[in-house]
Amino acid sequence: MFSGSGLKYKIEYFEMPVNIMYRLNIADIKPFAFVSPYGAYGLKLTEIGDITSDEVLSDELRKPDYGIGVGAGFDVWRIQVSFKYSWGFAQVMEETFNIRNRVFSISLGVFL
Repeated sequence: MFSGSGLKYKIEYFEMPVNIMYRLNIADIKPFAFVSPYGAYGLKLTEIGDITSDEVLSDELRKPDYGIGVGAGFDVWRIQVSFKYSWGFAQVMEETFNIRNRVFSISLGVFL
């Protein structure tokens, strides 16, 4: 979700990342770093207003998006924690100003 000029938007994507990872084995802790180029396809753009007036604006959404993410994390026992920041390279709306995706994510995994 992003906002500007008092407007708020929510964009939904289908994204396919490719993770290229380097891992160290240090005792029980296994730190890693990764680079993650991705391609994505925009599914839906919604202008968020009052609960009763959400407006779907998918015609103004540029469907393809692509970019790169970088991150790091660690494995301990059966737990994995990672942090990632992604930069989108494509302009995502049909507007006169540049709107590009920027995403920070935190992941927690449990190995069974």
